[in-house]
Amino acid sequence: MLGIFVSCGSILLNEVIAPGTNDRIKELQAAALKQQGVTEKPFSFYDNETESLIFVKDGLDPEKGILKNVWITQYFNDKEAFFFYSKRSAC
Repeated sequence: MLGIFVSCGSILLNEVIAPGTNDRIKELQAAALKQQGVTEKPFSFYDNETESLIFVKDGLDPEKGILKNVWITQYFNDKEAFFFYSKRSAC
């Protein structure tokens, strides 16, 4: 019974959740690059769909396509609900 539950959960994650998440990541990357262009300067933007402020402190390395020092703050009811930091993030 546990095996069936785990298998169904895996199928759900792989077939339903992951593709939507990957599409959303690509949309956010395109929005950031369109808004700011290729730059090594800091930039930020607000994602209304997830209510998140995304701040890239050290900009984008245009040769490698790497965002440097990325801070994401997600809000719920106008209060910080979730915080995420990544030293490097691939575009």
